[in-house]
Amino acid sequence: MDPMKPPRRMDPHEKMKLRAAAFRLARLGLPPAISELLSKEILVWEDLGYWLGTPSLVRRAVDEIMKWPYPDASESKSGKVGARAGAVGYD
Repeated sequence: MDPMKPPRRMDPHEKMKLRAAAFRLARLGLPPAISELLSKEILVWEDLGYWLGTPSLVRRAVDEIMKWPYPDASESKSGKVGARAGAVGYD
């Protein structure tokens, strides 16, 4: 990174997508600590990440989060009920 040339700032659409992915994590049925960690990391990237260089991994993660389906709140095949029924390690 050239110290004389500041990095490009994210446009509002990019920031909105990062924020949407961060809040979506809470409803995906992940264990709470993992959801919170990923959410905080994405929100920090929204605030400061563009200073750190290429966000290719963050962008790929956000794209995957936005495509990840919400768990079915009804009873799953395993007989468990609730948001965690479809999460990895909870079946």
